[in-house]
Amino acid sequence: MEFGYAYVNPQFVGDTTFIGGEDTLFSHYNEALEQWCLDTLHLGDTMMFPAYFTSFTNNLVSVVASFDTTRVNLWFDLKSNDQLVINSIAAGSQVEKGILIFSPMYNEATFPIYVVPQEAGTYPIKITVTSDSQFPNNASLFTLPVK
Repeated sequence: MEFGYAYVNPQFVGDTTFIGGEDTLFSHYNEALEQWCLDTLHLGDTMMFPAYFTSFTNNLVSVVASFDTTRVNLWFDLKSNDQLVINSIAAGSQVEKGILIFSPMYNEATFPIYVVPQEAGTYPIKITVTSDSQFPNNASLFTLPVK
């Protein structure tokens, strides 16, 4: 899994052409905490970052975001995506809640992830990708401080 820059208040031309954001959030890896730490996001702002998931020669099974659903709104944006990813989504997915289950025979997906904090605080967000490989799980944990 790979993640692109975290854009603050992303800006678009038309419905789908991304042209940038008001700002980007700096991130650094904290060795002691074994997680990524982002700069502070302000209440009322939206963060968006592009995500890429692949299982190479294996099949993707799922991508799941774990977060405090009462204090953070997070969703995967597939509506601006190509038809291949949309066709790969299986029953039981809850895209608007960060739960994506794949139909068999798909091994990569690219889509933006949106995060909108609902109140000030510091929130861990964990994104886990699962494949049908011998070592199926990979996760990335990051902390999002909100003022």
